[in-house]
Amino acid sequence: RSQHQVAKWSDADVIIYNSTLGGDVQTLEELLGKNALLADFKAVRGGDVWCTGHNFYQETMRLGEMISEVHTILTEPESGDLSFLHRLKES
Repeated sequence: RSQHQVAKWSDADVIIYNSTLGGDVQTLEELLGKNALLADFKAVRGGDVWCTGHNFYQETMRLGEMISEVHTILTEPESGDLSFLHRLKES
């Protein structure tokens, strides 16, 4: 990845980590263990990092619910339980 791409991504307000590729993580420390460069990202510093559950890609008939959850984490992240996403805990 180019320095320009990383710099652009580092300013993201929210990160959604795809657990189907690298395994489920529960804490920011676990995520940073996979890639320490993420520590400087705005979303990581702000604690706005989410992880997909193992069922995220296996429930295509529930696509509307998935989209709704993404909307929830962007607009009302403290509003309650989610089925497909979970916020990473502080280490």
